[in-house]
Amino acid sequence: MQIILIKILILLALITPILILSFDWGKKNYKNLLLFLLIYFVWSFFNSPLYEGIFGIDFISSIWNWEGKIFAFIFSILFVFIFRKNISENNFFTLKQNAKSLKYTLSVIVLITLLSATFTFFSEEKYELDFDTLAFRLTMPGLDEEFAFRGLMIAFLLPSLKPAFTVGNLRFGNPAVVVTAFLFGLVHGISFTYNLPIMFDYFAFTYTFIFGLIWGWMLLKSRSIVMPVVSHNLNNFVVTLLTMIK
Repeated sequence: MQIILIKILILLALITPILILSFDWGKKNYKNLLLFLLIYFVWSFFNSPLYEGIFGIDFISSIWNWEGKIFAFIFSILFVFIFRKNISENNFFTLKQNAKSLKYTLSVIVLITLLSATFTFFSEEKYELDFDTLAFRLTMPGLDEEFAFRGLMIAFLLPSLKPAFTVGNLRFGNPAVVVTAFLFGLVHGISFTYNLPIMFDYFAFTYTFIFGLIWGWMLLKSRSIVMPVVSHNLNNFVVTLLTMIK
């Protein structure tokens, strides 16, 4: 339990400078900022062995964290209903798409999937065909992570942060997207156990940070969670399938 809490706090410490620099001190919307932290804690809890150790929940025989992802997804849906007033101006939980964005988002989905597939095809990664893994990669990461990181976290941060993140004359786009993408990258890039020091996977961080930016852009462009979920699951499935059949 301690090791998980330490990781949560370390990641929060790493994103704190960005939050301070981009926080809209005129609005002082602390409540939404606290809700952002709350969904991060809840998501981290269910995406770790901690929840299983406390509740003893393990009803799916798999190497993957089906239970944790399912419970995290359910809690994200509960958050949408409980805090719907807080995200009323940025409620991305709709099937309706911004018609003007459709061709751009679809083009980006095709492009990044092809790029990921090409990179994977020429990589040395090779795994045995496993339908449990394919089913998991096709469904859970996109639903769980996009609902939490893009759908909720960005919705909570938008009213709390400035409309644009700038350092001097440099402009880094929407701070809510940058913060969540940075946190998304850290979650996938940093790992440590009881016996090993903190390990940082530069490739995993960079890869997921860039995709976090892209999916955040899709969310704001389409005004819907649909495209980020589709892109996330499609990309995961194609990449995983290629490592098994090439």
